[in-house]
Amino acid sequence: MSATHHTTQVGNNGTGGTTVASAALSTTVGHCLLVISIAITNTSSQVVSSISGASLTWVAIPSAAISNGTNERMEKWCAFANGTITSQVITVTLSASAAASVVVSAYSGAPIGNNGLNAIGAVNTATGSDNAPTLNLTTNSNGSLVIACRIRSAICHADLYDPSPSIR
Repeated sequence: MSATHHTTQVGNNGTGGTTVASAALSTTVGHCLLVISIAITNTSSQVVSSISGASLTWVAIPSAAISNGTNERMEKWCAFANGTITSQVITVTLSASAAASVVVSAYSGAPIGNNGLNAIGAVNTATGSDNAPTLNLTTNSNGSLVIACRIRSAICHADLYDPSPSIR
């Protein structure tokens, strides 16, 4: 079974604050995996304290948090929604005030269980140049959905790579 992308919403908190929220998110199907990427201007070791919204249990994706060693941090969290979601805002709470942005996406057809973690296969992180970022990733199976996010000046940019034999 392969995952299908349904919707993506973004949000940012401008110059800073302890919360950042997505635009209202809705899905037309149930049993969706939600993945949220959070970019933080990390001036005081800020991290994500919690995520709320849509009455879901949000969990951090192991090994998916990375700091670039200077002033930016990326975290990825996920949740699993049994039913449809209608006009729900997803709110991220930070450990301290910081400029931050979020990208939250919903996918159907992902494996069920463990608040969405069962759908997460291979995870890899890297830091590098703004001009030529690189990352090596070996997926768990052919046809895997690859989701990539990158940070630039605390703005989270998400890219979705459709399953393809050239991405393995």
